[in-house]
Amino acid sequence: MSTRKNSGGAALKPLPMIMGAAALIVFGMLLSTVLIDKSAPSPAPGAATATPVYSSAVLEIAQDFYCACGSCGQKELLVCSCDTAVQEKNYIQDLLDKGYDKESINATVQAMFGGKKT
Repeated sequence: MSTRKNSGGAALKPLPMIMGAAALIVFGMLLSTVLIDKSAPSPAPGAATATPVYSSAVLEIAQDFYCACGSCGQKELLVCSCDTAVQEKNYIQDLLDKGYDKESINATVQAMFGGKKT
């Protein structure tokens, strides 16, 4: 193994220098990962992160209800996008996926969330 001499006359070993440089690179990568993850904006508490797209069958049933959250001014479920409305519409979609008919879904949603239009 060859060695070099620095300007002070002491021999420099290449392996410890390489290991030190590698450690610095790994540390820098870990640090940048932590900083990037913490700097990503997070949604406000209670805010829906994305507006889901619903089938016409879900929307047809949703038009018969008001949102059940109680804080959005009793918007129609069809147009409301608060977390509760998203949960209700997802519930309707789940029931449709399980083969329930419109009458059964209306009764089940009314029992679960309320808000049926009269």
